[in-house]
Amino acid sequence: MSKRTLCVISGTISLVVGGAIYILFRENSHIALFFNNSFIESVRDIFVPLSNNVTKYYLADFFWGFSLCAYLLALFLPKTRGAILCGLTAFLCGTFWEILQFLKAVSGTGDLIDVVMYLLAATLAVILFLKEKEK
Repeated sequence: MSKRTLCVISGTISLVVGGAIYILFRENSHIALFFNNSFIESVRDIFVPLSNNVTKYYLADFFWGFSLCAYLLALFLPKTRGAILCGLTAFLCGTFWEILQFLKAVSGTGDLIDVVMYLLAATLAVILFLKEKEK
């Protein structure tokens, strides 16, 4: 499988998992309200044991940061320096979003831990990309 395909697949899975976290654990978010129905309510009941602050407030940001970085890597298929630049871009986009939240320009809390999640996600995406050999 090509590097591009792996990046698109991992980015898509990460995007879906981040969305699922919001739907399942953040019942009052816009995306959860959009998908709210009896089926989602029954699925939420199954995942109650996994409900904690890390899952609710930080894990989705990790997955979305990973997704953005994976898609950038898929788009450009860079060498090492460019891969690091893709990771930095994803990290800075997440950081900028958190700054906007902190300044109350958009809704949210602007957490420092979210910034750390974006950094970890981008770093992981870049490491996995650079370790994967083109086939």
